[in-house]
Amino acid sequence: MARVTAAEVRQILPVPSTGDGSVDNTDLGAIIDVANRLVTDVLGSAGLSTARLKDVELYLAAHLLTIREMDFGATIEQKVNETWAQYGGRLKSGLEFTRFGQTALVLDTSGKLAGATTGQRAAFKVVKPTSPHTVDKDT
Repeated sequence: MARVTAAEVRQILPVPSTGDGSVDNTDLGAIIDVANRLVTDVLGSAGLSTARLKDVELYLAAHLLTIREMDFGATIEQKVNETWAQYGGRLKSGLEFTRFGQTALVLDTSGKLAGATTGQRAAFKVVKPTSPHTVDKDT
């Protein structure tokens, strides 16, 4: 059984309740269920208090809701002064990608949540521009 409610998640992450692109309570409930299973499986025997497990689950649910809408395959280009930066791809831990995931990691003083989430780090490359809107990917 989930430790948090849709209303509690909405308090830290305002989510439209109806309309296009919104998240209804059924969708949010499914996300909360995933967060609950992860917290229970990874942290259930970590010796954390019930209140701490609820806090982690709350921020993990907000994190999952946030990344649900993101396009992780996208490459983003940004110009700073005369330097272009290009970044994108997958992250080592999706939890590091949002402030909610970062908060969940901080709240888990056992460190088990961080150890359970692995993968690839995002690629980051500084490149020289070939034109104002084109990036030379070989530089």
